[in-house]
Amino acid sequence: MKKLAFVLFLVNLVCCIYFLALGWFNRPSLDDYCVMAVYNDYGVFYSVAKWYMHWQARFSAHLLNNFILKSYELTGTLFHFTLLLYVGFAIAFYRLSKFLLPLWKDEKWLLFNSSALVFHIFLFFSFDFSTFYWVNVASMYLGGLMAALFLATEILSEKKTAVSWLIIFFASVYAGSSAENFAIIFFFLLGITTFYFFMKNDIRFSKAAFALFVFGAAMSLMLFAPGTVARGSLFPANNIFGTVLISLKTVFLLVRSVFDEKWIYLLFLIVLAFLVGRFYPFNKINKINFVKITISFLFFLWLCTLPIGYAMGESGPLRAHTQIAFYIILFSAYFFFRLGRTFPIMDKKNIDFIIAISVLFIFLLFSKFGFDIPAAMKYSQTEDKKIDLLLEGKSKNRKELLVLSTQKAPDHLVFKSNTLSNDTSFFVNKCICRYLKLGFPLSEK
Repeated sequence: MKKLAFVLFLVNLVCCIYFLALGWFNRPSLDDYCVMAVYNDYGVFYSVAKWYMHWQARFSAHLLNNFILKSYELTGTLFHFTLLLYVGFAIAFYRLSKFLLPLWKDEKWLLFNSSALVFHIFLFFSFDFSTFYWVNVASMYLGGLMAALFLATEILSEKKTAVSWLIIFFASVYAGSSAENFAIIFFFLLGITTFYFFMKNDIRFSKAAFALFVFGAAMSLMLFAPGTVARGSLFPANNIFGTVLISLKTVFLLVRSVFDEKWIYLLFLIVLAFLVGRFYPFNKINKINFVKITISFLFFLWLCTLPIGYAMGESGPLRAHTQIAFYIILFSAYFFFRLGRTFPIMDKKNIDFIIAISVLFIFLLFSKFGFDIPAAMKYSQTEDKKIDLLLEGKSKNRKELLVLSTQKAPDHLVFKSNTLSNDTSFFVNKCICRYLKLGFPLSEK
């Protein structure tokens, strides 16, 4: 087991360097500047209220955005945001793995590296990779998911300390107000869990009921806020029949995304989970139950697409389906681990096969290094140069239009492009002008 843990550690180490290196070169993008501008005008808490009343009521995420983006002015990098999400998710995945794989309780190093690998694969597999680095959306879709993981593991534990109740409270508030579609689905899951604990007279019922109440209150504050109505992110833009059609189209888009570029990560996870499962004692399974579980899971994924189709009347951006990527990765890892346990114990030669596919995966990562890191460096240099030019114009009290012709960085596979428009009324143009308090309009060729 030590050899297996060491192999997984090497893969995780390369992944860690890759993700954190990209985080070092990250910069605010698109509507990050809108958040920064509103913060400057209204302050920490009044800016949250401004968003809540007029455009977007995801108040917990907006509060985090304020602190992260304001600190960027001091550090000149968003590395600390990447590090915060990275460490938080690593801990959350490890906590979750201890409940899903209790047979590994004496193999903590292997358990940690296995959970870390699942986390890394989840990031690579996410339908919109740049979501992890885009502050304004990562705090909502990924931040909400991370809070929900802490909430779930705290409920599953039997601890009833003051710290445990505080974690449940703050995690419920954050997850419940992070994003409408995610909150609706997780509230449904939380309700089922609470009812199950009630029927089983489980001592964890009180924690689940408390979480359900706090989560529901936070979600209600978000769903029925004036800003949610203004943005149209809850109330239907489609009829039931249209929603079903949109959800089916969404499934097609997600499947196409997997087969276009994400399949290699899912395949690596499936093969590794299957092989690792074969190291553990034989466990006969009911094939019919496995089929039922798979069909039920696919139906659940389809249900997850409905809130966006119901509210928006369209499939929505890929980043809005972050939770679906998480469910697919978690289910695949656990399903194929259990499937691997239905075969006899592996002999020593099979560890060589795990080493071989891990080495291949590391080579894949190094190929991404060769493309993504230079692209990220160029992206950060381009963005810094752009801001310098704008500040220079401000220092000279420029009043006439400034047309930028900065070189575009090849960032489409790394970060969200912060491309400005020829149209001076484009929201990014206006937000940057407002944030930097420029006395002139700007556009970009």
